[in-house]
Amino acid sequence: MVQVPRVRGVGVAEATERLEAAGFVVRTERSDLYVGLEYVVSSNPGQGSMAPRGSTVTLTLV
Repeated sequence: MVQVPRVRGVGVAEATERLEAAGFVVRTERSDLYVGLEYVVSSNPGQGSMAPRGSTVTLTLV
């Protein structure tokens, strides 16, 4: 199991880099309030959660 790093408030490119470096697969989705900033407002599983290496972390973007 690997701890999900903090990516909230970070640009999608940097967040993806952090998560892939930790061994996760990254998926993105747009929030209902999406305005094109491409910043992360949440992740699932969330920061500090433990998840298996190779599992998917979904980033929600604004």
